[in-house]
Amino acid sequence: MTFGICLFIVLMQFLWKYVDDMVGKGIGIGVLAEMFFYAALSFVPMALPLAILLASLMTFGNLGEQLELLAMKSAGISLPRIMQPFIVLLAFVAVGAFFFQNNIIPLSQVKMYTLLSSVRDKSPELEIPESTFYSQISGFNVYVKKKDHDGLLHHLMIYDYSDGFNNAQVIVADSGRLKVSTDKQFLVLYLFDGRMFKNLRDQGEATEGGAVPYQKESFKSREILIRFDSEFHRADESAMQDRYVGKNLASLRTSIDSMTVRLDSVKESNAREVYARSYRRDLYPTDTATALAPAPQPSPATFDSLLAELSSERRLSYVQSARNTLEILKADNEFQAEILASDSKEMRRHHTEMHKKFTLSFACLIFFFIGAPLGAIIRKGGLGMPVVISVFLFIFYYVIDNIGFKMASNGMWQPWQGMWLSSAVLLPLGIFLTYKASNDYAILN
Repeated sequence: MTFGICLFIVLMQFLWKYVDDMVGKGIGIGVLAEMFFYAALSFVPMALPLAILLASLMTFGNLGEQLELLAMKSAGISLPRIMQPFIVLLAFVAVGAFFFQNNIIPLSQVKMYTLLSSVRDKSPELEIPESTFYSQISGFNVYVKKKDHDGLLHHLMIYDYSDGFNNAQVIVADSGRLKVSTDKQFLVLYLFDGRMFKNLRDQGEATEGGAVPYQKESFKSREILIRFDSEFHRADESAMQDRYVGKNLASLRTSIDSMTVRLDSVKESNAREVYARSYRRDLYPTDTATALAPAPQPSPATFDSLLAELSSERRLSYVQSARNTLEILKADNEFQAEILASDSKEMRRHHTEMHKKFTLSFACLIFFFIGAPLGAIIRKGGLGMPVVISVFLFIFYYVIDNIGFKMASNGMWQPWQGMWLSSAVLLPLGIFLTYKASNDYAILN
């Protein structure tokens, strides 16, 4: 029951986050149901630890509230002995959570993100509002002042910037109708009693005063054909399968090994290139024969004396040439650094995804060892106090886990440090509560 409640809550969070991408696009119920099904599978790692925490709090809270824990303890059964069957059950749940995270989650995430991308790319259903500029048609901005029930549009203003903003044309019409072609690939716009204004910037030069020539046309009726694909097309899943979200533990390790070798080779190649272009190559030659050869006698002419012999114009040109060379080298080095940073971040995401396969199972065990002794201490069952405490503890866990994830993704911490931060913070709390509850200490009474 608690798992269903928690999964429903995170699904509502998913709906609120992406509702703008789904509404108004005419997507079928089957596609939405499929996407929510894959989303539900993908959010199991978030809902399962919270469900275990809430269920353990409710179970042991009910046992304590009805004095059943007191009866068992008076019979000589300790709290750890009472928790043993639950520990065995949670051990199976933790193992199952690992295999679910390793085998099912990559498939569900690939399906979910591919469907979500397809829904985002789908053109919206054509429902032009009144007295508002409608910009959902690519390359056009349409304004309709009033609409009749039979579909007749009054006082239209259309901005056509499909050829670029510098070559935009404006169409004003007294009325019109908008229909979709039978193959649903085009919009057919019928306009009546209107005028069209179009600049001719690409066909002629501007006049001496800076004005751009334009074309003006009046018409009684006009038909405009607009490309508009309203069908739903599924994106290819292969691109998402190559990302870290679509890989299991073995694939992640293989990808990490290959990326490590490639990054090391790129860094070594860049280092050699930087060294070859630097003055250190001339000051400290690596060739032994050259290094042991007698140094040539210094020339009486120096760089400053040679530069002083040049004219100011040639001196300025040399300085400008040196500056341009340095700017090119700087831009090249910055580009190489950005590529390395992007590849390093991708490898860190593979590392964090690999550690996430294990943190879910460990979090399930930790939350049980927090919820069970805490329920035995507070002795309150039902959905009241346990829900409040569970939500507070889970928010604390969620914030700590996100902090560690951000630190690991940005490279400030090692991936294993960031991904295991929440477990390292909550594990002492679970040990402390289990010890206090087992020895019947009167804390939080």
